[in-house]
Amino acid sequence: MEVLEAKGITKNFGGLAAVRDLDFSVTRGEILGVIGPNGAGKTTVFNLITRVYPLTAGQIFFRGKRISEGLSTHRVIELGIGRTFQKTRPLARLSVLDNVMTSAFLRTNSRECAEEEALRVLEFTNFVDRKDLLASSLNVAARKRLEIARALATKPELLLLDEVAAGLNPREVQEVTELISRIRDSGVTVMAIEHVMKFIMSVSDRILVMHHGAKIACGTPREVASSPQVIDAYLGEDYAEG
Repeated sequence: MEVLEAKGITKNFGGLAAVRDLDFSVTRGEILGVIGPNGAGKTTVFNLITRVYPLTAGQIFFRGKRISEGLSTHRVIELGIGRTFQKTRPLARLSVLDNVMTSAFLRTNSRECAEEEALRVLEFTNFVDRKDLLASSLNVAARKRLEIARALATKPELLLLDEVAAGLNPREVQEVTELISRIRDSGVTVMAIEHVMKFIMSVSDRILVMHHGAKIACGTPREVASSPQVIDAYLGEDYAEG
């Protein structure tokens, strides 16, 4: 069953087409990776899904319901689409726990219930031991984990991850790989933008490849890695030979 479907989506900024006539779908229970050069339109797609930007053309459906018109970003999150951002912006003066609680309040007006949900998410993400730390004290890897925890606290059915492995060392990449697999196994469908190829190739069921705002390939990691068009546009001959 398709959780998300995009049909012919296009986004123009003046004379620039950031996304061009893009079709793709995300199947329930899968991890769909999204790769492509800088400026390929990957994050713009996330912004179109979450209604940060209005579409120039095309339609987006979530669980069969059209979400490409008439909805606010807040309403899209309420429907069950959570996301992280390339640049983490935690509430620096609040604790880790309080940061996650702010997201949990989307589903409840009770402080007790919000704290209970935040603690559950922090346990799930192996982050509860840092619950009392100020967000401003966290390093890059910890901030990215907090960003994921905040998104999970909204109880998404579909989670959009934007470069959660960027800037991490090999051990931290492995840890986030394991976390994303656990998230999928918990019943959350995942769509992940990434440039760290070891991460995206190991964690994805399918990969969507974008270039100049358009889809140039979509398939299994093996199919994508062997595509001459993908190698030429993004991966390079060194990756293919490796």
